[in-house]
Amino acid sequence: MKLTTISFLVLFVISLTGNVHSQTCHGTIQYGHCSSNNGCGCLHFSYADDVGICAVLGLNCTRLSPCQWPYDTCERADHVCVRHPQCNSSPLCYPLQMVDQQLCPTLSTSMPPPPPTTTTTLPTSNYITSYYSNVLTNYSQTFPYISKYYHTIQILVNTSGYYNFTSLSHLSTFAYLYRNYFNPNNASLNFLAQADFNYQTNQFELKAFLQTGISYILIFTTNTGITTGSFTIVAYGSDYIHFFSMNRWNYTTPQNSVIANYSSALTVNSGKFSRVGNYGFTSDYNFSSNYSSTSNYYYETIEINVYISGYYRLTSLSDFDSYGYLYKWSFDPLNPSRNLLAQDDDGGNNRQFAISMFLEGGVSYILVFTTYSEGQLGSYKVIASGPSYVRFIRMNTNYSTITTSTVIKPDIIITTYSNALTQNSTTYPGTYKYYQEIQISVLTSGYYNLSSLSNIDSVGCLYRNPFIPSNLTLNQLVCNDDYNGSQFQITKFLQVGVLYTLVFTTFHENSTGFFSVVASGPNYIQFVSLYPLQTTTMIPTNMGSMYSSALTRDSAKYSRFRGNVFTADYSVTSNYGSSSNFYYEAIRLNITKTGTHTIMSQSSIDTYGFIYQTYFDPIHPSINILAEDDESGGNNQFKITKTLRAGYSYILVVTTWVGGVTGPFSIVVNTQNPIGFNRLDYTDTG
Repeated sequence: MKLTTISFLVLFVISLTGNVHSQTCHGTIQYGHCSSNNGCGCLHFSYADDVGICAVLGLNCTRLSPCQWPYDTCERADHVCVRHPQCNSSPLCYPLQMVDQQLCPTLSTSMPPPPPTTTTTLPTSNYITSYYSNVLTNYSQTFPYISKYYHTIQILVNTSGYYNFTSLSHLSTFAYLYRNYFNPNNASLNFLAQADFNYQTNQFELKAFLQTGISYILIFTTNTGITTGSFTIVAYGSDYIHFFSMNRWNYTTPQNSVIANYSSALTVNSGKFSRVGNYGFTSDYNFSSNYSSTSNYYYETIEINVYISGYYRLTSLSDFDSYGYLYKWSFDPLNPSRNLLAQDDDGGNNRQFAISMFLEGGVSYILVFTTYSEGQLGSYKVIASGPSYVRFIRMNTNYSTITTSTVIKPDIIITTYSNALTQNSTTYPGTYKYYQEIQISVLTSGYYNLSSLSNIDSVGCLYRNPFIPSNLTLNQLVCNDDYNGSQFQITKFLQVGVLYTLVFTTFHENSTGFFSVVASGPNYIQFVSLYPLQTTTMIPTNMGSMYSSALTRDSAKYSRFRGNVFTADYSVTSNYGSSSNFYYEAIRLNITKTGTHTIMSQSSIDTYGFIYQTYFDPIHPSINILAEDDESGGNNQFKITKTLRAGYSYILVVTTWVGGVTGPFSIVVNTQNPIGFNRLDYTDTG
């Protein structure tokens, strides 16, 4: 890219958020020097190889959340998706306040003088900047009659006002702006504006007035021919902009979509409101210019939940002219413009609405079904299509009609966990209520039901990350007591890669007995019972920590991964997967400070050690292996040296080189900071 182009791109993104200034780094390697502050480095955008932001690198990795798959978006608008391989191999959301130019001053030699012909007006300090990154590939969509790839991006704003857009790319770029949706076969439909082309930078520039509650579509393409490559869109205005990739989303139902149907009717008992729209008509089609003065539009509110984030299409089917509104979190009939995401009248066939939106798992959406003309009644259906099934819940309570929801669901998988509360179980501080901690991880993100089954009056509480008995509200997601008689039931959206803790306890003190937790959802759940902290000897800080235990005939067994497998009589078994005769113990390592840790075994038996990240699955022991060793510690003992990060989940699995061997062992960790150990009891999940 030309020197003048680099200068423009650096200057253009001078403001990221109110009173926050930043700089981009272009042509700089990942973590490369970009500031006179040696604590700053270049973080590449997730879809760019040599374009990024200059940011402070000292942020604790545990504070960074993964970008949302598959389009690398961030849930919070004041974060940007970047690569940070020192923390995670996947893209992470980085807070924009860490890219302040006061924290990362510009290198005196890094910015060439601006070209004298550049007339671009820079945003003032009260403007807020948003980023979006993606890539054009050979699999991107092409225009029907022009050999150019394009990428479709939905835009939503929180505050109405003027917004400016440009791009950062090696490509020569161009863009078009549409309202509601883009039809490639009718490019003039819903067209609002096209970009200007900056011949100095070869990037598009576009300015438009955007209104809250309206969905806009930005079509990113190239100025010349069939070209591919990464790009970043920079937008600045009075508030943050929400970008949603709509790449390869068709306005017909994809063959692999999951279909869900909802059936109901508008009757004289339905609610009425003054709907949002341009104009209104009476039932005899007399024109009424002041639609807000008439509260004669029957409507029904339907809560919508999706199990997998992605693009969904909601279409009506009725004998009358329908109108649809989609809201996020809540709908207020007295203020129908609040929380409005999208609306449509005749986007479908035969005067039916069709709304295409990116819906997030774990978010509650409200679909308001109403009519274009006031006073109309009749039965209808809503058809939803997308990457997973949609759950419909009728919200109106004053209906005399019966509604039905027919959903084509994937198989629901049941997982059961069983254990017991005894007089040796842990009690809450200052009480006589026994409880048990159960670590939960899922293989597929989605909604799961957790129900108790017991003769005791049970209570269940779900936490994200650790459960702290001295602070019961910290990290708490939900608690439930008597959903079904004296048993709890929790329904929650659980995410892959997140560790949850289910605390099983009782309503009454001194209650003990057996119990089961039955989980249902789109995939198996892994339950791990968290025993109380094992005997952990804290050696002086220059040595580390020690853990002692033993492999016995009562220990769990599995098919050890790696190497040749031997039986107790040293007969070679070439197919290790056929021998489930290796006793093992799984131990969670509680890392208090990020640093290098050396983990060694001390035992009279020939030990073998594995370290897993996030979770350990004894049925699939090759998944999540971070490190392993057999006898680097001498005397047939394992020794593993690895950088472990505070706040991450690590599982140490202690087993043997020879199958069927038992005996005591100790684990010594050499580190400057003591660590904790929790023995994990892996229960069959069938």
